[in-house]
Order: sequence, then structure tokens, then C-alpha cells
Amino acid sequence: MSRAISAACIQFLDEGQSRVDAERSTATIMATPAFRGDPTTLHFDALARVIDENFWLYSVCGTRDPILMWSHYADGHRGIALHFDASAAPFDAAYEVHYSETYPEFPFPISDADADNNKVRAMILTKSRGWCYEEEYRAVRGAGIAHESQRPIRERGLRWDGQVVELLPQALVGVTIGASVPRNLAIDLTAEIAARRSELQIWHAAPSYSRYVLTFERAR
Repeated sequence: MSRAISAACIQFLDEGQSRVDAERSTATIMATPAFRGDPTTLHFDALARVIDENFWLYSVCGTRDPILMWSHYADGHRGIALHFDASAAPFDAAYEVHYSETYPEFPFPISDADADNNKVRAMILTKSRGWCYEEEYRAVRGAGIAHESQRPIRERGLRWDGQVVELLPQALVGVTIGASVPRNLAIDLTAEIAARRSELQIWHAAPSYSRYVLTFERAR
């Protein structure tokens, strides 16, 4: 099974980096205790930690429209939504999430014949169909830099501090201010954003008067 997982990980990691770097990354992951010994007795908690420590996900969504997202992620419509250029790093390397009614299933122990890039993708990019309104995308980053040659593909020209990344200024292209932000604060925010970044689009969200949806008015 370890050989099969290794082959699948190399294939997945190889996208966007050299084959040598992908092999080095996979070798580092496969050397952890979670992958040693009899595969039928793998410690799944340890395996989960390996994945958590070696694969970092940055999640974004393809829409600002759903009311639920503003409730979940923007302090009950009292926050803001940031608009990013999808062609800027790291968003240009994001994968579309697949929504499903059922969990992805894999034979275990997995064989060489069953290990492929699609299965690795399914492990990382599958989510309940109940969340499909989010139109989520996930950028996947290998956490460690085992060899200096990996740095360009891992860092993608950005400055990293652990899991925190400093984006390039041009990656941000707009801001939407939530529907429940107090009017005076929304006015002040609009003025502050415009003063700092005059090229940004600024929008104000508001509830529709006739439907259970949000409307968006361009402020600048």
C-alpha cells in the first residue's frame, strides 16, 4: 500500500513542480511513522496528523451571493468580502471542490492499481453537497521545504510565515461591505479603502425588498 500511496502522492504533487521535487516531498511524507509497518494496522490518527502537517489548504469561494455565507463567515453580515484576482498566486493554483451526497470510498489496503491522482484529489477536494452553494475552491500547498529547489514552487513568489501568506497588492481587486454594517461605518470604510487603494471596486450589500436574496450596489 505504501508504494501505491507514494505513486499517487508523487503524481498529485508533480502538478506545478518538477518530478524530482515531487519525489522528495513524497519521500519526506512517507518516512513518517504513520506510513511504516503493516498497512492493516496503520494508526489513522497519526496518518491524519501527517496530512495536516504536510498539506495546507487555502479555501476561497466563487460567489458572494449566498445569505448563509455572510451569516457563517462575515459575523452575521457585519463583515466584508474580499475580491481576489483568480489569476494571481496562490489562487491561480486552486482546485474546484467536488460536492457529493456520499463519502468518497477507497479499497483498503490500497493497491498500486487503485492509486491514482483522482483518488488523492478526492480525499482533499470532496465535500458534502449541502455546501455546494459556496462554490468553493481550494489551493493546496506542501508545508515543508526539504530542498532549496522546492522553494520557488512552494512559495510561488510570496512571503510566508508558517501558514500565513502576504499576498501581492494586485491580488486584491475589490471589497463588498456587509448588509448589516452600520451605515456610518460603511461610509467611513468606503472612504478609507478608496483613500488607500483608489483602484479597488467597492460594493455595498443590502437585503432585497421582495426576495430572500442580497443585492449589491457599486459604491466606487
